[in-house]
Amino acid sequence: MMCGACVSRVKSVLSADERVESAVVNMLTETGAVKLKPEALLEGEMSGSVAESLAKRLSECGFEAKKRVSGSGVAENVKMWEDMIKKKELIVKSRNSVLFAWTLVALCCGSHAFHILHSLGIHAGHGNHTNTLTCMQCTHDNAMFVSEVLHSSYVKGGLALGALGPG
Repeated sequence: MMCGACVSRVKSVLSADERVESAVVNMLTETGAVKLKPEALLEGEMSGSVAESLAKRLSECGFEAKKRVSGSGVAENVKMWEDMIKKKELIVKSRNSVLFAWTLVALCCGSHAFHILHSLGIHAGHGNHTNTLTCMQCTHDNAMFVSEVLHSSYVKGGLALGALGPG
C-alpha cells in the first residue's frame, strides 16, 4: 500500500465480503484487521480459513496479503515497546550509578595518593611559593582549597551517604 487510495481499496475489498462486519486498514504497518459477523462464526467456518480466503482475495486484487501469524498483533508490539522503554530507563539509571561510583573511586584514590606521598615525605600541595607568579599562587591556593575540602570528614561522609543511596 502506497497511499490513501490503496488503503481505501483494501478496506472496501475486505468489507465487501459477506462474513465481515467491519474492517480496519493501517497504511504505515501495512496491516488490516477484520471483525467477523457472528453468523459467520456460527456457520462453523473457522476464523483462520476466513482470514486465508480474505488474504487470497486481496492478493487477487493486486495487494499481496497473507494471514497474520498469531502473536504478532498490536498488543504484543505495544508491550514490546513498553518493555524496551523500561529497559532503556534502567540502563540510564544504572549508567548514572556507575558513573557516580567511579567518581567516588577517583576521589578516594586521590586522597590515598596524597596520604602515600605525604608518608614518603613528598608534601604535594604544600610549601612556600613566594617566588612564583601571582596567577600560579592563585592556582595553588585553589588546589589547596579543593584538597582541604576533599580531606574533610564531613564531605567524605556526605559522599559515602550519597553513594549508598536511599536503598
